[in-house]
Amino acid sequence: MSDVRRPDNRKRDLLARRDLFRQVEAFVQQHGRVQLGREVPAAWRHRRNRTPGGCYAAAGRWAGTDGAVYTEGMAFTDDVPVDHAWLTDRDGEVIDLAWQDPGERYLGVQIPDREVKRLMCALAGKPRGALLPLLLTEGWTPDPK
Repeated sequence: MSDVRRPDNRKRDLLARRDLFRQVEAFVQQHGRVQLGREVPAAWRHRRNRTPGGCYAAAGRWAGTDGAVYTEGMAFTDDVPVDHAWLTDRDGEVIDLAWQDPGERYLGVQIPDREVKRLMCALAGKPRGALLPLLLTEGWTPDPK
């Protein structure tokens, strides 16, 4: 039997994906923090992952190392936003393990290590990507500071 979806199901899937994308964008606008881009510190350079979508894998893999926190949202270059993930160090500075040249600024939500580890385990062996959409479908919100 063919696994071809009916056109009305594909349209419904696309609309649902679009709505979730808008929810994530609004969530990042509401809860995110602006950070300025910077060169990757020398101690982190060997941990880079420049494959397409590698930002999520690299940030997830190294979250918690030396107090770094997984951060997800948007990176901006020439005022163009790109969905992205990076680490935030103890001083609140960006550690972008994916881009050769850092973004001009970043707007993102820090996700606690316990949530990152839980989702990374749940996704083991599956394609990995953004964690915020998964968290939002669960009703997650950041702890108030």
